[in-house]
Amino acid sequence: MCWHYDHCEGRTVKGINVLNALYYSGDVSIPVAFEVIRKPILFSEITTRKVKRASMVTKNELMRKMVGQCIQNQLKFLYVLMDCWFAAKENFEFILKKNKHFVAALKNNRLVALSLDDKKQGRFVKVSELELSDKQAVRGWLKGFDDEVLLVRRVFTNKDGSTATLNLVCSDLSCDGEQVATLYQKRWKVEEFHKSLKSNAGLAKSPTRTVTTQHIMFLCPSTLFSSWNV
Repeated sequence: MCWHYDHCEGRTVKGINVLNALYYSGDVSIPVAFEVIRKPILFSEITTRKVKRASMVTKNELMRKMVGQCIQNQLKFLYVLMDCWFAAKENFEFILKKNKHFVAALKNNRLVALSLDDKKQGRFVKVSELELSDKQAVRGWLKGFDDEVLLVRRVFTNKDGSTATLNLVCSDLSCDGEQVATLYQKRWKVEEFHKSLKSNAGLAKSPTRTVTTQHIMFLCPSTLFSSWNV
């Protein structure tokens, strides 16, 4: 229980930060792994002299650990879906080495090249600058990543009439834009799972105070949800 930066709110909030892996097949979604983010290291910033906490391992390392555990448990899956916070080179390489594919969101400033010659010459552009229509797919390369990938643009219309875009990357070159868009849409199931944990299991109002009881509080609702979905 400590302070974490909330990327959705754009501010620091106090609470328990949990990383979840959700297995989705057909109409069934089952939680298969989770990690509670711990920050046991205390440090002080030189400029502000404020005391802060840090983790001993990164969220990317924990994500790779969970994917590896799912493979070890012989779960049958082909794609790992993730948001832009996990779209790191190390994660992509790890997933490919495990003979799996990835579909991930990209930040707008991610640099890409649309030809091998541009890549070799270092001519990269921001992915947001590509002129792509909704669900259009093009092959290209991410800066710093050796393998060719598929780049897909999603275009949405907000309630106020404004337009928003989402850039996706997929390692499976046999897919088209429609397939990549459909695959990534399934990632929203984990957001629904988080909302259900708060609403139905009351985790946001958990009275637990120790690491052991906090872990039990997260483990038990996950087990119950697995039974309900099955």
